[in-house]
Amino acid sequence: MRRVPCVQCGAPFHAYEIDEHEDGCLDRKITCTLGCGVVLQLRAWRAHADGECVRRPLECALGCGARVPADTLDAHARDVCPLRLVQCPLECGTELQWANIAEVRDDVTTEQSAFIVLTCFLPLD
Repeated sequence: MRRVPCVQCGAPFHAYEIDEHEDGCLDRKITCTLGCGVVLQLRAWRAHADGECVRRPLECALGCGARVPADTLDAHARDVCPLRLVQCPLECGTELQWANIAEVRDDVTTEQSAFIVLTCFLPLD
């Protein structure tokens, strides 16, 4: 039977086996499936995805449970995470978790007002 070399790794295969081998060949070049755009060998993808890829999902360090791409983790913690610390809207100097702050507006409920007052010790006007 005629043997054909794999275009990726060079290993010889029977002609009827080559297509199946090349689809799963560990030397085959792929583009990272996480979206970073890196082209690498299939054999290196797991190590890349688990440790190097800037788009690998990581859990929020603040504990909100979100899994975000590694390259957006800092922005998530700084700008989006409901558990990030922000200054009290009453400007008392207390830092509170974003999720626990009611916006100080005309439509703030009594319960929300009480929370802010109990947390920062400044009365609402």
